[in-house]
Amino acid sequence: VVPLHTFYAPISEFLNTKIIATIRQSEENAVLTDFDRNLLKTLLLIRVVDDMPGTIDNLNILTISEIDVDKLAQRDMIDKSLARLEGQNLINHNGDKYYFLTDEEQDVAKEIQRQSVSNTELDKYIGETILANLYSDNNRFRYKPNGKHFAFDLKYNDQLIKCNNTEDLHVTIVPASAGYDTSKCVLASSVCDCGLLICYKDDERLMKEIRKYLQVKKYLTANNSSSVQADRKQIYSTYQTENAERGSNINSTLKELVVNADYYVSGNVADVSGNMARQVLEDALEKVVDANYHKLKLLERLSMNADEEIVGLLRDDSALGYGVNAANTNAEARKEVETYLALQQQRSGQVILKELIERFGT
Repeated sequence: VVPLHTFYAPISEFLNTKIIATIRQSEENAVLTDFDRNLLKTLLLIRVVDDMPGTIDNLNILTISEIDVDKLAQRDMIDKSLARLEGQNLINHNGDKYYFLTDEEQDVAKEIQRQSVSNTELDKYIGETILANLYSDNNRFRYKPNGKHFAFDLKYNDQLIKCNNTEDLHVTIVPASAGYDTSKCVLASSVCDCGLLICYKDDERLMKEIRKYLQVKKYLTANNSSSVQADRKQIYSTYQTENAERGSNINSTLKELVVNADYYVSGNVADVSGNMARQVLEDALEKVVDANYHKLKLLERLSMNADEEIVGLLRDDSALGYGVNAANTNAEARKEVETYLALQQQRSGQVILKELIERFGT
């Protein structure tokens, strides 16, 4: 069995000097091992092969030198080797694909790596991305039993992402890595009225991808000039394409994390359902409404302007019974009000309108 990197030596004299410079640079780098250097040559040889991406699975096959090699152990070696090569800016990656970098591409990679991205920027991006994935209709949740709309604000890891003046409902999203175990999530959700807490299990690889995405975006924005040389412009174009794919992968991963997250409502773990992120969120928000507006689902029909309807009924002598026999009079809700009125009549013999409004008007 002959590993792919052995074919580098016979063809090296025909390769571009910029490519050879990268290989020579690796040979002089004391941080790298012989395995790292051979893996770098393998990535070079498959760079121009479109149907052979540099995934770990493919590299595991292309580096086999013995028939009975332990593929799991070799895979672990490749994973660590790729980390060292990328740490030296000799290769780049996008998702699960790794790429060989020429000398000039390395310079760009180093410049990108120097771009500063704060934790605040990371949190803001994650929160805004989750929000954009879930809601595009002005953060308004529609309560299915009667169609009432609730606005909600969103916090990610204590950073306010979206605020609505009405503040009907409150959604907080936190990563488990921020120290949110079950007990802390239960406590946090119990002290917030009309609140939903979502705790997802993030991972270090995802955070690195997000940081890389923001670094590339910041670098390309700062270097968007018509005076850029043709070679550099081509490199920037490649990064632009790769970063768009990286952003799409991040979005998909965040959606999966939201679907598989733990949900907490009023100090309890919420059993939510749904196959898509928005479906799961809406199911959780419905539970928040049920927990805080206990009688709302009794209303089968909502009034567009309750005050005007009440005044109109009170002034219209022809509206005998105030429409109580109509088909759309919310029978269950009316029964609830009548029971309350009867109870108040028994207790004090009078009903105060202000108390009635406070009990059923919010």
